[in-house]
Amino acid sequence: MKTFVLLLKTIQFCFRVLVKEGLKNYVAEIGPNSMHPSRELAVFGNGPSVKGIVNEENNFNFQDMDVFATNDFCFDNIFTEIQPKYYILSDPVYFLPESPLKDEVDKTFNILNETVGWPMFLYVQLSTQKACQDKIYNINIKVIPFHSFEYNGYQGFRNWFLKHGLCSESYGTVVLNAELIGINIGYKIVYLFGVEHTFFDNLYIDENNRLCSVIRHFFDDKPVLRPIVNYHNLGRETRYTMSEFLERNAKLFHGHEILREYADYCSVNIYNCTKNSLIDAYERK
Repeated sequence: MKTFVLLLKTIQFCFRVLVKEGLKNYVAEIGPNSMHPSRELAVFGNGPSVKGIVNEENNFNFQDMDVFATNDFCFDNIFTEIQPKYYILSDPVYFLPESPLKDEVDKTFNILNETVGWPMFLYVQLSTQKACQDKIYNINIKVIPFHSFEYNGYQGFRNWFLKHGLCSESYGTVVLNAELIGINIGYKIVYLFGVEHTFFDNLYIDENNRLCSVIRHFFDDKPVLRPIVNYHNLGRETRYTMSEFLERNAKLFHGHEILREYADYCSVNIYNCTKNSLIDAYERK
């Protein structure tokens, strides 16, 4: 009975993708974009450990690999130093008509439009492609869509759908989509930087019964204390309860386990190069 239900979900998933987005592998259509001969890719999250990594003595020369940056990575000068080949904005909050984070969103697009003087490929969910193209006028940036829906059908078919670019695997973090795209482009080694995922540090409930946390990004002047909010409900601000927050992040860490399995399926090595990261799905380096 369980297998029948999962097969039914698979059919429903295919129908949903066909009707809303089409059965096309948009990432594969663009191709590998002249990838570095090493076929190595550095994926950058926005965690505090990124600060100064380019100037520190380490075992990585980012000139010997391609770079994939995420979200507000461009807020720091490291963006123009590294000059990422790939960038991704998978959070719908960047494309809402009335974004609750308007100042941050405007800053991101202003920097991308005004500072990118090298060829860069910007990946966004297919559902937000037009909105992104309306915001990007820099001729050096090519906007590339990828499918928006997470696969929820029969698990035995998951890798096939991932391989053919017909689903996403965001699970609450843009990094997972960057990893998936990098694997599907053809990279054989993926390094992860700035992915602490220490979401549980400094959690507390304030006097108004709101779940709050200290938010730390490498480009922030100082940590920011604020309520944990979900903006994905058509732009309306919805506050997480503790149980919702824990459930969401359990799903996120499970997403890394799925990507590890997919990487093994594709004979790709993923290395977590982030100190003090809570991700346990990948080999450390």
